[in-house]
Amino acid sequence: MSTQDSMVDASMLDASAGAALTNGHEAPERLTEQQVAARERAANNPGGGGIVLIDNHDSFVYNLVDALAHTAAAESQVSGSAGSSSGAASAEGATDAPLQYRVFRNSATPLEVLSLNPDLIVLSPGPGHPTQAGRMMELIEIALGRVPMLGICLGFQALIDHLGGTVAPCGPVHGSTDHMRLSDAGVDHPVFAGLTVDAGPERGAAEHRGRLVPVARYHSLGATKVPEGLVNLGTCPASDAEGGEVVMAAETDEKFLRTQVLGTPDKPWEGAVAHAMGLQFHPESVLSPSGPIILQRALRYLKEARV
Repeated sequence: MSTQDSMVDASMLDASAGAALTNGHEAPERLTEQQVAARERAANNPGGGGIVLIDNHDSFVYNLVDALAHTAAAESQVSGSAGSSSGAASAEGATDAPLQYRVFRNSATPLEVLSLNPDLIVLSPGPGHPTQAGRMMELIEIALGRVPMLGICLGFQALIDHLGGTVAPCGPVHGSTDHMRLSDAGVDHPVFAGLTVDAGPERGAAEHRGRLVPVARYHSLGATKVPEGLVNLGTCPASDAEGGEVVMAAETDEKFLRTQVLGTPDKPWEGAVAHAMGLQFHPESVLSPSGPIILQRALRYLKEARV
């Protein structure tokens, strides 16, 4: 069915479906049948479908698929299917079933992606501005707060743009290891615990855990501040003439998701909330020494962070 066909008047939806789709926000006057179906999938996603990776046409995607298989899995099985590829991975020491994953191009419709009932969506790196990346922004619009998401480089920028932040040139940095400085929230975050290279008791009680984490940078766009709805976890210096700091890691704020995304200030969402996390750096690169650990922890954290 073409997304351009089959428009549906939102008023035709029954009350329960309308609530599930809009969560306190005024529904669009007209939705395509695919949009309605995708929103229903997101609102009622039971999970169990493993990880879906959105491929933004970047060579790093292959490294990321490899990293997903090796950091969260002991074995990988790949089979092809029309428009996607898939595999299975079992986490080291895990007692549950192997972790499934599927790769879709960013041209896939949100309904195609959400029909898998994903446990988590990974938004890959890629070229250009996130608003030019196929249907990724549409997927974020529908799934944010409903399905856990991890955005890497371009994928992180997409989360920033969707939440009202500015993604702009910040000076090209391609193929270097820089020290990300963790914010107070980043120092306390389980994804980065114990990974700093400046930790030590000689630094005193307040700073003994350190703040610097070496990470791989391959980007020319970025954000110098996080929009409302994201919590800054770490920054690196911008390389352009204006200086400043580029946000390198952030995650969604639960209160914002409940009152601005899934509900309203007057009627906060009281159901389960799925978080999103973004990394401007590349954990799948060899230039991120702790990258495999960060990626594995981020996947586990997001899957377990439903509140």
